[in-house]
Amino acid sequence: MANPEHNIEESINLKFFLTMFEPVRFELVKHLADGKERSIKEIAENFTQDRSVISRHLEQLQTQGIVIKEKRSRHTFYTLDCELITQHIEKTAKSLRDLMNVHTKN
Repeated sequence: MANPEHNIEESINLKFFLTMFEPVRFELVKHLADGKERSIKEIAENFTQDRSVISRHLEQLQTQGIVIKEKRSRHTFYTLDCELITQHIEKTAKSLRDLMNVHTKN
């Protein structure tokens, strides 16, 4: 019989979810959830952390594709990639549903 833990690990992109649900980063995700593009300055104004800390969190989100980063001249703008987030959640839900159905039928 296959190792269920191994299958679960394959079903979940853990790094994606850990990145998105880290408390400060999740607040950033919620802040950008309206779909509006914002500069780092506009984003940082809404948080108590230093702008450099916010920038590092946004970089982490960007490495997982959660936010889209666009540089224009000296300014950097961020938008939330709602489609990618939805795809990850739906894929994970389907994978887990399939995995659980397989294991509950045995």
